[in-house]
Amino acid sequence: MQALIHLRRATVPKIFLTATLVPDHQQLLADAVGISLARTLVLRSPTARPNHRLQMASIPHTHKPPSVCLQLASLLMKTWDNDRATRGIIFVRSLKKLDQLSGLSPFPVCTYHGQMSDQEKDVQLGSWLSDKSPARWMVSTTALLHGVDYPRVDAVIFSEAPFGLYDFVQGAGRAGRSGQESFVAVIYHNPPSIMPDENQYGCPVEMRAVLTTPMCRRASISKVMDGDELPCSEVPDSLLCDFCEGQIDPLIIEAIESRPKPTPVQENIANRDFVPQPPPGPPPAALLTGFAAQANARSRKEHADSVKDLMERFSGCFSCRIKSDDHGPCHEECGNSGISGCSVRPHRPFECTNFSYKRGWIDWKKQSFSWPKDVKRCFFCGFSSVTVDYAHKDTPGGFPGICRYSDTALTAAWHVLNSPQLFEKLQKEFSFVPEQDVKGSFGTWLTQYGSDSKDVRLLSVFSWLCRQYFNCS
Repeated sequence: MQALIHLRRATVPKIFLTATLVPDHQQLLADAVGISLARTLVLRSPTARPNHRLQMASIPHTHKPPSVCLQLASLLMKTWDNDRATRGIIFVRSLKKLDQLSGLSPFPVCTYHGQMSDQEKDVQLGSWLSDKSPARWMVSTTALLHGVDYPRVDAVIFSEAPFGLYDFVQGAGRAGRSGQESFVAVIYHNPPSIMPDENQYGCPVEMRAVLTTPMCRRASISKVMDGDELPCSEVPDSLLCDFCEGQIDPLIIEAIESRPKPTPVQENIANRDFVPQPPPGPPPAALLTGFAAQANARSRKEHADSVKDLMERFSGCFSCRIKSDDHGPCHEECGNSGISGCSVRPHRPFECTNFSYKRGWIDWKKQSFSWPKDVKRCFFCGFSSVTVDYAHKDTPGGFPGICRYSDTALTAAWHVLNSPQLFEKLQKEFSFVPEQDVKGSFGTWLTQYGSDSKDVRLLSVFSWLCRQYFNCS
C-alpha cells in the first residue's frame, strides 16, 4: 500500500476498488493515499456465499491430506456423473505438493502454477474446461485463486490450511459462481501448519482461528472480512456449515475411513544375495515411507510420473546408495537419513561416494546416449521437458548441473551394468540381449522406448533397480 503514496498528489476525485480488503486494513489504505475515512464513502459487498457448504475437517496425523483430498474428490465425482460440465479445484500450498498430489491421483487431473508460461497455462485451463476432457479436477497453487469465473465449479478443496483467510475467501469464491450449491472444504492437520513466509496482511492467524475456534464458520469469516459477525442462521437461504450442522459431511468421513492403505513391504528373499544391508542409523522404513502408495499409483499413471516420484524421494542421491567399491548402501558418514538420501550438506554425491566421473560412466553417457528426436529431453536425467517442467533449475549448494535429478537414472544404469547379478537378472526380465559391444548396446537400448512404457527404458531400469533394492514393487 505504501507504493500508492504518489496518489496523494492527485487532486481529482478517487475511487478505490478492492475485492478483499478487510475493515481492519482500511485505515492502512487511507493513510497510504492520504484520505480521511470520515470524509470517504465506503461501500462493502458481503463476503458470505450462502450457497457454499463450508467444511473444515481436521484429520489424524496418520493420514496424509493429499490422499484424503483425492479420495474425497473421487467420491464427489460420483455425484457429478449426470452433468459432464461440473468441475472441481484442489488447492495446494507449493509446487512440490502439487507434483506429489497430481502424481498420486488415480484419475486424470490438470495442473496450474505460477511458473508455467502463459501458453502452458492456457493449455491446462483449456483442457480442464473442455467438455471432452477426462480431467474434471484442476490441481493448483495459489496462482488460480483469482480470475477463474467458470460457472460450473461445484467443489473446491484445500489440501492443508490456506496461507491465510484472504486466500481461502478467494479460492472458495471460484465455486458456485452460477449460484448453485457448492462444496468447499479444508483438509488439514491440527494444529494447522504455519509457513515462515506468511504475510500477516493475508490474515494467517485469522484463518487458523476459523479452523480451530468452536463457532460458526461463516460468523468467523464475516467478522474478519466484513466487520459484521453473521452466522449461518442469519444469512438468508444459507447452507449450514459443519459447525452449525453439528457434523462433518459424510463424504469427508468416508474419504478419511476409506483412504488407500500402503501395502506392507515384504522381504525379497529370492534377491537377498544382492539386496544391501542397511547401515547403522534410521531404519529402512523411513526410506520406504510412501513407496507402496507410489507403486499403487504406478498402475494408474503415466510411467514417467511414477519414476519422477521415485527420483524426488531420493532427492537425486541414488548414487550415494551404490558406492563404487562394493555397490553397498550409503556410506556411514552419511547415515542413510531417510527419504532425503544423503545427509551430508552441502550435498555432493560423487564426492561423498567416490562414484566419480573417472569411473567411466560419464564417457559411456557421451558415447552411447542419444535421446529420441520426437520429444525434447533433459540431457541430465532423460525425462521429457514436459514431464519435469519447472524442475530444471540449479540448486545452490545442492545437486550438480541444471537438473534436480542430475544423472540419477544414469548412475543407476551404470551400476546395473557393472553388477553381474543385477545385469543378468535385468536381461531376463527385460528380454535384453547384449551385443558384442556390451556397454554400447546397453546404452543404445536404454535410450529407446520400452514396449510397456511411454518413456525411455533408462527410466524403467531406474524404477526396476529401486524395486530390487527397496522392495517397493
